[in-house]
Amino acid sequence: MFVEGSTLPHRFTDFTKVKVTRGSEIPVKSSTNDKWDVEVQCMCVLPSTNICIGDFHNKSLRIIDQKSEILSKVTLSDIPNDICRLSHEKVAFILSEVSEIQTASVSGDRIILQERTALKMKNETGKCYALTFYNNNFFLGSGNGLVVKVNRDGEEILSTQTNSELFRRPYNIKVANAEIYVADYGTHIITRLNEMLEVLQKFEYPGNDGPHMIMFVGGEQFLVNGSRPDREWYKLQVFETTTGIFKELLEKDQEYLDTDAFKNSNQLFGYCPRLGKVYLSRKPSDLGSHDDTIQEYVFTLNDGSNYY
Repeated sequence: MFVEGSTLPHRFTDFTKVKVTRGSEIPVKSSTNDKWDVEVQCMCVLPSTNICIGDFHNKSLRIIDQKSEILSKVTLSDIPNDICRLSHEKVAFILSEVSEIQTASVSGDRIILQERTALKMKNETGKCYALTFYNNNFFLGSGNGLVVKVNRDGEEILSTQTNSELFRRPYNIKVANAEIYVADYGTHIITRLNEMLEVLQKFEYPGNDGPHMIMFVGGEQFLVNGSRPDREWYKLQVFETTTGIFKELLEKDQEYLDTDAFKNSNQLFGYCPRLGKVYLSRKPSDLGSHDDTIQEYVFTLNDGSNYY
């Protein structure tokens, strides 16, 4: 089973039966040739357990290890708005300003830029913010509220243009069990689609802010972040597609949830079942001239034993 951003093979972890605790912080350090502080725009965990990061301000892609050391970095022509895994050794990312998808090899912890593919859309979509890959096609989420399916040559195959009221901000898309899941924080709904972009099911998010990010973790489960009306801080939840139930994984009394760094920021996910860790990006708490940080969370079974 392929789980985007994970190490294969791995054993499925039932997140309804785990305890999530705060782990180490991984600073995303600027390099000597960075002009600006690093702002994490997208991220994924590689099979090596290193983390691949798209940087907003410096328009770059970099790989860092678990101790925050920069292993490789390349400058891009545009901001990488979203990233997805194509295989163990290859990633793709969307360059929305120039309407292109670029792929890169990440084998051996070295980034090598590869082909760039211009998007050929049939309708005006605006900037594309979400990207995922399934069955040799890409699925994009656009600023105009469309989900678009394109082939490897960037040519549009299908879109939700005929159902223009379906989405408002489909800025996160993931694949699970041969189906497409779209998180739309404009409608507060997670929508399950088939490959033909037909709606199979809708799940209403139980909050007033979100869902912002979803991450498939195996079985029928996703990790989700967003907040509820009575809980202003951002929350990490497990969502079961079979029941439609959202279960919170973090508790209010954990001090770090009350800091400014976890309020009003769209946190990004990384997931590594091999290490038993989930990663969330966070902003500097004083909003000054500082780089972003990646906060790790360690999950174990409720009885304290290891999950694998």
